[in-house]
Amino acid sequence: SQIELFVNRLDSVESVLPYEYDAFDFCQDATEKRPSENLGQVLFGERIASSPYKFTFNKPETCKKVCMKSYNPENAKDVSKLAFLKKGMQLNYQHHWIIDNMPVTWCYDVEDGQKYCNPGFPIGCFVTAAGRVKDACVMS
Repeated sequence: SQIELFVNRLDSVESVLPYEYDAFDFCQDATEKRPSENLGQVLFGERIASSPYKFTFNKPETCKKVCMKSYNPENAKDVSKLAFLKKGMQLNYQHHWIIDNMPVTWCYDVEDGQKYCNPGFPIGCFVTAAGRVKDACVMS
């Protein structure tokens, strides 16, 4: 059977401003559906929406392309979208996905062989012009 993946807001520990998923230039669902939300979700800015990511139960898949984005450096709108995405990566914004009413959790190794799990994962890895890596780039 088909397993639906829903997307939620994006937030950051480095910024107090949350964004809806479609504020960034991510792949969108062709037929967007919003599951019923309760009052608490609306008050806390949790605007859950369908996603373009589709899975089939008990069917292994890896690296399935959903969409492809390209940006023209001569187009002001494209430059603005890319700058906003870079700023989101610099501020360590996190995706929050939901499968079967459970949050997708990202776990990674930290010091002393310990694991840290987070109910969200970075929107990308940012490397400065000087080659300094930030946050998600240094985690395994």
